[in-house]
Amino acid sequence: FSVRWSYSLRGRQIGLARTQSPPDTGLEVVELQLATHSTYRQNQVIDTQQVRLTAAHEMGHTLEILM
Repeated sequence: FSVRWSYSLRGRQIGLARTQSPPDTGLEVVELQLATHSTYRQNQVIDTQQVRLTAAHEMGHTLEILM
């Protein structure tokens, strides 16, 4: 799957997991999208620890651990 970096995402999101579930193969991760800048403070770059936590959170969605 691909990881796509965006300056910002919709609303207050800083991470997004896109999946699909074809009947023949089951769950597939299509893409993880991560923001590089804060949605709360304009023009502030997100620190590396927050990026790691967000990526781990989104991976939880792809594994269907988080709903």
